[in-house]
Amino acid sequence: MKPKYIIFFASVLLFPSFISAASDSFLVSPAHKELYVSAGEVLTFNIAITNQSDTARIFTIGAEDIEVDSVGEIALLSGDKSGYSLSSYLKAPLRSVEIGARQTASVPITIDLPESVILPGLYGAVTVSVAGGADSGLSGAGASLSSRIAVPVLVGTTQNLTSSGKVLAFGVASGDKLLSSGPVALVTTYSNSGDVHSKLSGKLVLKNSLGLTSDERVISSWFVLPDATRSRVDTIGSKFLIGRYSASLSLIDASGEVKGEEVVSFWVIPWKLLLIVLVGVLVIVKIVRIIRKK
Repeated sequence: MKPKYIIFFASVLLFPSFISAASDSFLVSPAHKELYVSAGEVLTFNIAITNQSDTARIFTIGAEDIEVDSVGEIALLSGDKSGYSLSSYLKAPLRSVEIGARQTASVPITIDLPESVILPGLYGAVTVSVAGGADSGLSGAGASLSSRIAVPVLVGTTQNLTSSGKVLAFGVASGDKLLSSGPVALVTTYSNSGDVHSKLSGKLVLKNSLGLTSDERVISSWFVLPDATRSRVDTIGSKFLIGRYSASLSLIDASGEVKGEEVVSFWVIPWKLLLIVLVGVLVIVKIVRIIRKK
């Protein structure tokens, strides 16, 4: 029997961040969790829900399938089923749980994958919503979605995931080849043409016109779902850059296979600073000439 590969990941990977100072906020963890389970077996793990408000609240546990929206980010299907449906296999013994003020509760979640599952990837999310309070004021390690926090779940049917895809584009995020200052925002667009999610990581290297390395940045792990295209933006370099630079991208998947090696060149001309320097030089020259005439 083939084992299953399951990953829980946080909003920094697939969802926009959400910060709230409201009194009825709450947190859900873990942010990441990797587990293996053989087909036909039942696996139970725990999620922790922290009530950050000053009153006891009732939290509802649910499950949804997920899809990729028009910009390549994850969205809940709100009851609909996807072609890679996982929600039917996510179960909680409790539909709701009451948690006291400033308290944390551990809630078991069961994954029951039948032996008949043949898809190499299944995708869904465990959702936690708060009852009897304002819909604003939610934050957490998972993704904030209106009155809910969703923890996306990725399931692969083999330990050795083999993804298929390529880098569609790599370049300066603004599209300009001439910039006025650093740091430089670089956008990477990746298309996953396979039927299992891609877990990607890599490195960015910035070099000057002499070929010397000016900066290096690690590209943290990020995920692209099957049949989806997703972009990410990373910044590199300091504020004070001048001259011609080249930025190189090296992208690999979870197996270490190289998924993309790209290079883009651009110029950084801090014209505002140069203008100030030029004006200063002209002023100094003018003063020197006046002094000499005297």
